[in-house]
Amino acid sequence: MKEEVIRSICLVDDDDDDRMIFAEVLSEIYPSIDLQLVESGADLSQKLYVENNSPDIIFLNVNMPMKNGFDCLKEIRERPDNLKFLKIIMFSTSKNPDTIQLSMQLGADFYAVKPVSVNDLKNLITKIIMDWEVLRHNKVFLLN
Repeated sequence: MKEEVIRSICLVDDDDDDRMIFAEVLSEIYPSIDLQLVESGADLSQKLYVENNSPDIIFLNVNMPMKNGFDCLKEIRERPDNLKFLKIIMFSTSKNPDTIQLSMQLGADFYAVKPVSVNDLKNLITKIIMDWEVLRHNKVFLLN
């Protein structure tokens, strides 16, 4: 099996602190990966559809004002072009089974509960980047 190289990640999150911490952690453990920080679902649409700038993986916050993560996920998965195949991880503080189930039904690749510590965030990002295909093969959906 050919190993896929992750070159770019997009984090869509309306929380400034969460974006800053994610950026610091990613630059520390994977400085060669380009990180796009996006503040809202509307900004993600602009980046994907107008700027034609699609990352290898999107970490998509569930709870955002106006256009939430579910709306974005549904919109992307219904696209007629190759954007519908983007790797998308729903990224939330919620452990609600209904939220996790809806993420799966709408076509997310994974659901990750936001870690509470920087070390746990490093471990989560490393697991995703190093073991993407293994996680998919083993049909793991909830990452924590």
